[in-house]
Amino acid sequence: MGLDADSSVGRDEVRNPRSILDPGLSGRDQSAIAWIITGNLGGEDYADHPRGLLNEGSSGPTAGMSAACIGFVATSFDIGMSRGCDIPLLFVSTNSSVALTGNEMLATVYRAQLFVNWWQSGRSVHNVGPQTEIPVPEEIFYYHGLNPVAVTFLANDAVVQMGYRGVETVKWGKCVKRNRAY
Repeated sequence: MGLDADSSVGRDEVRNPRSILDPGLSGRDQSAIAWIITGNLGGEDYADHPRGLLNEGSSGPTAGMSAACIGFVATSFDIGMSRGCDIPLLFVSTNSSVALTGNEMLATVYRAQLFVNWWQSGRSVHNVGPQTEIPVPEEIFYYHGLNPVAVTFLANDAVVQMGYRGVETVKWGKCVKRNRAY
């Protein structure tokens, strides 16, 4: 879940942590947890070419989440685009990297994953960078049918409050023919 954007095999220029940085379970010592480091499925001959190396796999969002400090929200919607349109779509979130508490400013530290039609389409490490827009490739959306969407949240701080509101359509201008466009 790092921000290095290095998805090519065999490159060692960029190394960022892509996992839980400080694991722990309530009521257990950290030494009671055994961790195994694994690579991507298939090594250099990886199996998931459509999503690339940065897709870690694991269970899908339909399995749900039940552990502490983990959240899961899901919905579905019909886009209803006109046939023959080639319109790129993206998800936009509000940048709220700092929370005000009295006279203090505290950074909210969490990670999120976006799934569209059960494909992992985007990730965000909220306190590291300004990822407020996640473009989703056209071939992932069903432009003429139902699109399930899910977001997973992993809180890295002891206390995280989450507010969820309904999905809204982004207000955008109408598609018009441009001057001198071919």
